[in-house]
Amino acid sequence: MIRALKDTKIPQMVSTGLYTEKALDVAVDMVDKMLDVLVSSVTDILNDIKNVNTPVAFVFRKPNNDFIAAAMVQFFPNEDKSKPGNWNYSWTFEEEDVPEDAQTKTMYDFSLISYFTGTAISKYGFYADHTEYYGDTFIFLLQTIKLWLDENAAENEENGVSLDGVIQFRVAIENGEKVFSAEPDGEIKQRIKNDAAIEV
Repeated sequence: MIRALKDTKIPQMVSTGLYTEKALDVAVDMVDKMLDVLVSSVTDILNDIKNVNTPVAFVFRKPNNDFIAAAMVQFFPNEDKSKPGNWNYSWTFEEEDVPEDAQTKTMYDFSLISYFTGTAISKYGFYADHTEYYGDTFIFLLQTIKLWLDENAAENEENGVSLDGVIQFRVAIENGEKVFSAEPDGEIKQRIKNDAAIEV
C-alpha cells in the first residue's frame, strides 16, 4: 500500500527528531514542503551539471558517512548513431548503484545553496541561508523515510510513501531481503530531458 506522506507518521517523526537531535524547528506541516524543495532542487542541480561523458550523482550520507540515498543522472548514447541518446534520471538507496566514475555533489556544498533557497522562497515563501540547515534537515528527512520503510516492510506486499507529483519511495521483501526503491514522479523527471539532441 502506497500512502501519502501526510497520512503517515513521518512528518511528526521528522519534526520531533530534528528538534530533539539537531535543535532545528521544522513544523509538522512543513515536512512535505521540505521534501518537495529537496527533490525539486536536486533535480535542477543535476539537470544543470549533467554531462554526456560522466555520470553525476547527488549523494546523501549520515554524519558518520554511512550512505543513505543518491540521485543520479547518466547519459546513454543511442546504438543508432543517427538518433539522439537519452538521459536516465534515478534515485537509489543502494550505494553500489552509484557509478564509480560519477561526479558527486553533497548537501554541504555551499555553491549549491542558491538552488535550495530559491526553490524554498519561490514555492513556499520560506528562507534559510545556512547550508547546514538544509543539509541536516534533508539528510534527516531521507533517513527517517528509510527508517519508516524498513519498519513497514511486509511479505507479499509492497508498501511505500509518496509525495504526489514529486517522488515515491517503496519497500518490498524479495527472497527474504528488504528491497528499497525511490522513483521521481514523471513531472519531475521531465525537467531532465529524456532525449538529447546531441551528436556524440
